[in-house]
Amino acid sequence: MSLPGWLGIDALLRPWAFWLCAALALGALLAALRTGPAVFEWPALAEARRAGARPRDLVRFASRALRLGALLALAALFAGPVGVHRAPPEPGFGLDLTLVLDASGSMRALDTRSGDTWRSRIDLAREVVARFAARRAAEGDRVALVVFGDSAFTLCPLSSDGVLLE
Repeated sequence: MSLPGWLGIDALLRPWAFWLCAALALGALLAALRTGPAVFEWPALAEARRAGARPRDLVRFASRALRLGALLALAALFAGPVGVHRAPPEPGFGLDLTLVLDASGSMRALDTRSGDTWRSRIDLAREVVARFAARRAAEGDRVALVVFGDSAFTLCPLSSDGVLLE
């Protein structure tokens, strides 16, 4: 069973309890739909329909939908939702990595095809460096970037910010 991450639920301790309670809630809804409300027939019902009365009661439908939602939330509660806290890695335990990128004129060549478009080598290298830096920073590493062409220079010093190299 896939749970939405925006709820903060990573797993259920007892998934069978969710399905059992959900089946019971659905059964209760079906039983409520089979039995009509305890009302008296209104003698002027045909006249009321001609005057614009609704054939369905939207308030009654909304009430049942809200009850079903509440029962499903209760079923999720009985199933024991678990949210796993992933703490960021401790600083100082990662690697210090330096990426060296060629930015000479040869990197501007449009000799790489990506899908239907031709792209330069430097554009592809930038994407790879950004993905690599973000992934390594998420694991607690620090990444630096040195660029060379006619001369070499440090574009980004050691940093644990993976977004910095995008």
